[in-house]
Amino acid sequence: MQRNSGLVGRILYVEDSQLVATVLTRLMERHGLQVIHTAEAEQALQLLQDTCSGGPRATESFDIVVTDFYLKGHLTGGDLLHAIRARFHYSQQEMPVLVLTGAEADEKQVDVFHAGANDFVAKPIVEEVLMARIRSLLLIKQQFAALKRQSEATHRLAITDSLTGVYNRRYLLDHGEQFLAGRSNNPVAAVLLDIDHFKKINDNLGHITGDRVLQALGDLLRERSAENTMVVRFGGEEFALLVPRCSINDGYQCADSLRAEIEALRPAGVSITVSIGLASNQLNPGMTLTQLLNHADKALYAAKAQGRNTVCA
Repeated sequence: MQRNSGLVGRILYVEDSQLVATVLTRLMERHGLQVIHTAEAEQALQLLQDTCSGGPRATESFDIVVTDFYLKGHLTGGDLLHAIRARFHYSQQEMPVLVLTGAEADEKQVDVFHAGANDFVAKPIVEEVLMARIRSLLLIKQQFAALKRQSEATHRLAITDSLTGVYNRRYLLDHGEQFLAGRSNNPVAAVLLDIDHFKKINDNLGHITGDRVLQALGDLLRERSAENTMVVRFGGEEFALLVPRCSINDGYQCADSLRAEIEALRPAGVSITVSIGLASNQLNPGMTLTQLLNHADKALYAAKAQGRNTVCA
């Protein structure tokens, strides 16, 4: 028993016999598991719906499902298994399922696996066998979660500028057109922002100070940008923003407010200003990303020509 003690996991347990459910719930809880019991497959599906990614109770998600194969309700344990695999699209690694069944015939055991179960335990339940199976499935779930976290971290690194924490140019080029095509985003304003005389900061104060300036500016842009705005380090000291649901007039006001905030920022004790070019697809919704950025780039050059520390649209 000792090697199964102190397990950590949240179990969705489906069993229509109250007596059996009480005994096995106490057994699993004694080993450190958190058990949520329901007598019906329908209620189990609702709990899975509520706790799946994006559901209202996503923080209460389950690690594994333990279910009787033969339930008395409208839906059987087999129906529950089918829904977990086909409706919720949970793989056997993402949501392991352990079936409890009294069927000992080989064909019935095959049915259990065909339905999508990871493993089964035959009744009457032997505590050590049950806990060994649960422990094995929890390890599968933990390994899946670790690999998922690693994959997400790798993806974040691939699309994020490591210095400033905003998206990188590659992300803009890969996803910008889709952003413009989203009907709920239109009209979209493109903002190109360039730190004035940044080379002098690097030359006179050093690249470490220059990096701190860029980091502070990246933080400010993330914090101050409207919801769903795509914030990108376009290159060097230049940043790009795609702002959804933003007219040219609203964009100008927001850009000028941002310009003033940056002037007051003094990152790493350095006074900085920015020149900003603004463009919108408000009058031409079919404009491509390249066209929109070219318009913003021309506006940026106009801002620099006017003496910098200003916004041109």
